[in-house]
Amino acid sequence: MMATLEEDEVEFRAGDVVRGTSDEVESIYIVKEGWLFSAVELGDGRRQILEFFVPGDVVGLHDLPYEQTSYELVTLTESTLCPFPKERLGPVFETSRAVTGLLFTFSLIDHVIMLDRLKSIGRLAAKDRIAHLMLTVRSRLCITNDELGDHFFFPIPQAEMADALGLTPVTISRSKAELQQEGLIRWQRREVELLDRAALEKRTRFDARYQNLDTSWFTTLCGGY
Repeated sequence: MMATLEEDEVEFRAGDVVRGTSDEVESIYIVKEGWLFSAVELGDGRRQILEFFVPGDVVGLHDLPYEQTSYELVTLTESTLCPFPKERLGPVFETSRAVTGLLFTFSLIDHVIMLDRLKSIGRLAAKDRIAHLMLTVRSRLCITNDELGDHFFFPIPQAEMADALGLTPVTISRSKAELQQEGLIRWQRREVELLDRAALEKRTRFDARYQNLDTSWFTTLCGGY
């Protein structure tokens, strides 16, 4: 059943706009390869990045109740997406309780992650916001690679990180240098290494939302498909 969601593939280059704000909501997307972000333009012309997406993510669930999209979707790297028309979700929901429960779970997790982001932006210092985002990305990547470790691909430029965290590129650069001087991270080009993950988790009060899950209700729901 999950394979039917990934039957079609579309290739995108880095920097492509997959869909714009206020486009017609036609599909959800499964990210097969690549990194993307969602964003909105503010009244003064600045951009607010809402979420980053990595391989394995399902994108677009939040827009299903609407006729028009609420944000634009842009690729950070070369990407392969599997679009799935929303009108075909009805038969999927009727056929498989497992897939229905899975997509519902994804949506709930994304909601909690967004609340964590709001708390981070509103209450943490600049360098702790950066650390919290890196920890979140690592936790997300561990879903499909439980042997990831603390050294991983991190293709988010400083400008995009600034737009996501409510900071300026100059502040990102200065905070990055401070974290490296404190021996907490190593961030070079498109690679990050968390040198003291325990210390970063403690100072940001990080909760690994993608790992600390209660799946007992889900198992009961999906037991008979």
